[in-house]
Amino acid sequence: MDAPAGGPGLLKPLSGLLLPPLAWFVDLQTSYATVRWACQHGRGLLLLLPVGSLGLIGLGAWLSWSSWSAVRDRADLSGGAVPDRAGFAAIIGLMMSAIFALLVLITFAARAVLNPCV
Repeated sequence: MDAPAGGPGLLKPLSGLLLPPLAWFVDLQTSYATVRWACQHGRGLLLLLPVGSLGLIGLGAWLSWSSWSAVRDRADLSGGAVPDRAGFAAIIGLMMSAIFALLVLITFAARAVLNPCV
């Protein structure tokens, strides 16, 4: 997984690829686990959880973008070299970051509107 000739290798783009779904999963599971507490103490915590998740998704997007900018000149998306795979993983990571950020925002809207005590 080391980078040849100063490229990003595969660790950075794969981290950008896997971080957004992991952030969404942690956000969803933590919000389900804290519903009873939010019902008794107010839903402030439920409304703050997406901020951390969006921060992690932003980190994943940054990792993907920086990986793509490092290999975009020499990556051939039909090839099999490390820069090619890193470029493909970076592009998919950017798309997944956008999708999971939208998903977190949609679930945030539901948390802001719906009462957790019902």
